[in-house]
Amino acid sequence: MFREHAGSLHQKLFKLAWYGFFQRIIQLPPKEDVVEAAALLILYSGYNSASFVILKGPKAWELAEKIRQLLRLEIPKETEKKDNSELPTSQTTL
Repeated sequence: MFREHAGSLHQKLFKLAWYGFFQRIIQLPPKEDVVEAAALLILYSGYNSASFVILKGPKAWELAEKIRQLLRLEIPKETEKKDNSELPTSQTTL
């Protein structure tokens, strides 16, 4: 899945002939950052559950955070949690 995303990023990056122009207008990340993020996505795709413990170097969550920063992706702020009084009675008692 992540390799497909990396390929898609490369394809879109090089398909858009006027990337530099659009980068300034709609505030796209720098081309170099997109290329680096695509490379990190390929590295990230090689991780499996065993890698989280065994792998020396960046952890999966560190790679994910770096990719997010390079692509200027924001994590949506958590919506306000509903008050327990709004939940049905069967869910409020444990």
